[in-house]
Amino acid sequence: YALDGNTTGGSNVAVGKHSLGANTTAGNNTAVGTQAYFTNTTGTGGVAIGYNSLYSNTTGDYNVALGQSALNLNTTGTQNIGVGVNAGLSITTGSFNTAVGANTIRGTAVTGSHNSALGLQVMNNITTGGLNTGVGNYVLKEITTHSGNTAIGYESLRNNLSEFATGVGYRALFNNTSGLYNVAVGADALSSNTTASYNVGVGKNALLTNTTGGNNT
Repeated sequence: YALDGNTTGGSNVAVGKHSLGANTTAGNNTAVGTQAYFTNTTGTGGVAIGYNSLYSNTTGDYNVALGQSALNLNTTGTQNIGVGVNAGLSITTGSFNTAVGANTIRGTAVTGSHNSALGLQVMNNITTGGLNTGVGNYVLKEITTHSGNTAIGYESLRNNLSEFATGVGYRALFNNTSGLYNVAVGADALSSNTTASYNVGVGKNALLTNTTGGNNT
């Protein structure tokens, strides 16, 4: 049954077996799909469309999940957006995250906030990191606790395990691990950099073979 446990909640829409099943007093929610928004009790203003989308939400407000298991583990996080299969799957208490694409922001018990991910498997392993922006397939795929990174372009900053790095272009800063405050603009710019910091490379293949040298422009 849909809205199985509803008591005083109003203006809810539930379509699908056990959708909004635990809802009691919350209102203005929309759930479409089997077990969508299943454990929600008092969370309000949310939209869950797809099997198990927003399944674990309890008190989180104004979340939007579109796709199978999107925002599946969110409990108290608010104003998150997950679009795509498993998008934002492991966000639990993190808020203000946007995950668009299959398996984006799918780390373990994600509590980080203010992350924006667009593409396939973007920020796939993130946990507590926040304030990251990733656009393009497999960008920032390996970050976990790291914050303040910007990656735009296929596999840019893919292996990054540092903070405040900027990579724009195909595989820019691809191999960067712990190097801080690097800026790479252009295809393969600084793609071999690993631990070096404070480098700026602009243009295709800029500082291509640099690995540990720092303070280069």
